[in-house]
Amino acid sequence: AENAALKAEVAAFRADNGLCPSVSHPPLPDDAALCLPADLRTWESVGAGVSLDGADMERYARHIALPAFGVGKQAALATSTVLIVGCGGLGSPAALYLAGAGVGRLHLADADVVERSNLHRQIIHTDARCGAPKALSAAVAIAQFNRHCVVTTHTEGMTNQNAVALVKQADCVLDCTDNAQTRYLLSDACAVLKKPLVSAAAVGTEGQLTVYVDDGTTSTSGVGNFRATGGKETSTSGSDTSATATFQNPKNHLPCYRCIFPVPPSASDRPNCAQGGVLGPVPGVMGVLQALEAIKVCTNLGERFGGRLLMFDALAANRNFSSIALRGKDPKCVACGDRPSISSSNIAQYDYDAFVGGATACDLKRTSAGENAVERKAARQATQPTPPDANALPAALDDAAAARLRNASAARGDGDAPWASTRGSVGTPSGGVVTGGRGVVTPSSTGRAITLETETEDAVHLDLKSTPPLHARAEASHRVAPSFLLQLRRALGEAVVVVDVRPKHLSDAAKLKGAIAIPLGELDSRVGEVWVAVETARVAAARAEAFSAREIRKRGEAIDPEEFAQSRAFKDLNVTRPDPKVFTICSKGNASQLAFLYLQNQGLPVHGDVLGGYERWREDVDPSFPKLV
Repeated sequence: AENAALKAEVAAFRADNGLCPSVSHPPLPDDAALCLPADLRTWESVGAGVSLDGADMERYARHIALPAFGVGKQAALATSTVLIVGCGGLGSPAALYLAGAGVGRLHLADADVVERSNLHRQIIHTDARCGAPKALSAAVAIAQFNRHCVVTTHTEGMTNQNAVALVKQADCVLDCTDNAQTRYLLSDACAVLKKPLVSAAAVGTEGQLTVYVDDGTTSTSGVGNFRATGGKETSTSGSDTSATATFQNPKNHLPCYRCIFPVPPSASDRPNCAQGGVLGPVPGVMGVLQALEAIKVCTNLGERFGGRLLMFDALAANRNFSSIALRGKDPKCVACGDRPSISSSNIAQYDYDAFVGGATACDLKRTSAGENAVERKAARQATQPTPPDANALPAALDDAAAARLRNASAARGDGDAPWASTRGSVGTPSGGVVTGGRGVVTPSSTGRAITLETETEDAVHLDLKSTPPLHARAEASHRVAPSFLLQLRRALGEAVVVVDVRPKHLSDAAKLKGAIAIPLGELDSRVGEVWVAVETARVAAARAEAFSAREIRKRGEAIDPEEFAQSRAFKDLNVTRPDPKVFTICSKGNASQLAFLYLQNQGLPVHGDVLGGYERWREDVDPSFPKLV
């Protein structure tokens, strides 16, 4: 009976064209943000400009949510070009993660074809594409993964003839190859063009990674020969120092591959995956790390591995990641030294096969190996890190204590408002420090600067831990629908002041055009900016009224006054300019309630908060607004 039931289920499965009748997973409706031209949107992006639209921001919303990354670095990725040489075990995960991260353009160079023995580690390829060029197979996978990433394939691979042209158009280059000839060729091309080269290797159960030539930063750690162990830098001689070995490493002064390996390794010392084997996830780990380094290089994010070699041991339980500091740039290197003999014009004539095979294809060094070894030893001794001065530590602690006292006196931590007992003035929002509190605002006659004198009365502080009084979408007399706010802004123009109280990384990504971005946590100390905006709007409204009055008089003198009073032109010009109205908005309609109550207590002309926040604005008004949270 059980077999009969299984046979019946299989028959039903086949009859249904491969779809199991008992399981149904319909695709979710596509609610991605619409792509509209910038002039038709109701929002603007301070950090991305026009590089990203609403759908892009939704796709990379978790990147944008990172305060250290944000929309600015995401926009930098969208305009970056990365060259990946080798679409195998390293290039497969690197290409997928770079495409998924939002890199705008990828160049894939590989002359090999997909083989069945590749599939256990080269995850970008499939069984169905065995025999196809790896570059084309990778391009197919990326197109299905992120159609916005522009992929250019080079099925001839990296050669002497095209190396300079390929590297020149890239912002960052990834060396994902497994042969010495291509490594030297790629390093030389990057050295003569000053391009960052993220290089990795994975054989057996171990992997290595570093950044050559340029890592996009002005300061990196490690030019001496030190190994990181347990949070300390340990020299190769065995002595420990508690201070981190940090060196100044000017941009474009990192070593190239030739500086570290001036003599090519012997054939027995450079096994490839076919000869030595490889555990599948090992190149995956190193390829993902290559993608991470490329993202950091393209966006100037964090610290890079320029001047250091990261080592990975898949079989180690303790400290499976370690690093050693590499020696610095060799001034006598023929590719990146003070007088290089390899240039973009003659790299095509260099015989890399002969050089790696042991022949003297060119004069690699201008001095003997012994002289170079002595010079490198002297350079390492000159760059040894100095231990911290024990006598300077108490002074540093005293400075920290003094800083805490200064912060307390300036109300950066003790909760006392800096304007509670003093009178000060502030300029326009772009003019420096703006204090909070209710006060008297005096606009200048020219409108170029607005000052605010604060009162000495105790200020009402914003309680960030309090619960909003209403549900995010609960209606109330002081809450306005997004459609009403849109109509009000169109009718009153600058007389409507919108305060966006979301975190900075969200408001930088997208906010209503003309809105003031002040995070809720900073509203207590920056409420003066709202006063400035209100008075700026009031001055603009007064100017508009004066202009309308002049136009009315000018037109009224030309025709009969009674006839003009009944005319369409009079009704268009004689518009009463109301006082400014302030509204608060957030992501969903919670934080804006707290901001509304606080600004109301401060005496500002706040008329309400937006019901449902940007979430409902996207539903009712502008579907191109990105869904970021």
